[in-house]
Amino acid sequence: MHDQRTFATEPPTLATRSFARALPQDVGRDTDLSAVCLLIVDEVATDLRLLELMLHMAGASDVHTITDARTAVDRYLEIRPDLVLMDLDMGTVSGHGVVTSLREVPCDEMFLPVVVLTADPTAHTRVRAFAAGANDLITKPYDQVEMIGRMRNLLTMRKLYRDVRRHNVELHPDLDSPAETAISPLGRGCTAPTLAVGDIGG
Repeated sequence: MHDQRTFATEPPTLATRSFARALPQDVGRDTDLSAVCLLIVDEVATDLRLLELMLHMAGASDVHTITDARTAVDRYLEIRPDLVLMDLDMGTVSGHGVVTSLREVPCDEMFLPVVVLTADPTAHTRVRAFAAGANDLITKPYDQVEMIGRMRNLLTMRKLYRDVRRHNVELHPDLDSPAETAISPLGRGCTAPTLAVGDIGG
């Protein structure tokens, strides 16, 4: 059975306590994650738990997780998250394939940020991830503070897209239609231009 939950209620493990001590207490102080919905896709329970803890310490409260990547699209359609954080290094399915599947889902919001995590630092993996539709790629071991910063930047971009769309609809109600997405420079599905940034960590 796959895992679909918010923050765990059981006592933190030794690994999560060590992680918490290593994380600066002011991380996320300028990052408003309390009002957004986040989805984490990772088959490794320990890694998923650490990501949950990191986001919780940064102020996030609406965090959903799954360990079965095959359910990622269904879970996305159920909760409509503001950002997806996904591990590429999965055994049951291709992480790149899951990203592609997410991008093929019609999206009213126009821009769904997808951040992928990988232990593979090669250029080939980066190229494949961005070609599949990822907006940012972070290599393990990642820097927690910079990771939160990148997520915040993508969430800010998403908010700006939504604000612009809302403003345009108010000015031109006739544009509030599927044709609007078709003429958008954002391309297919919920995608948007990828960030021209390097890796984290490694």
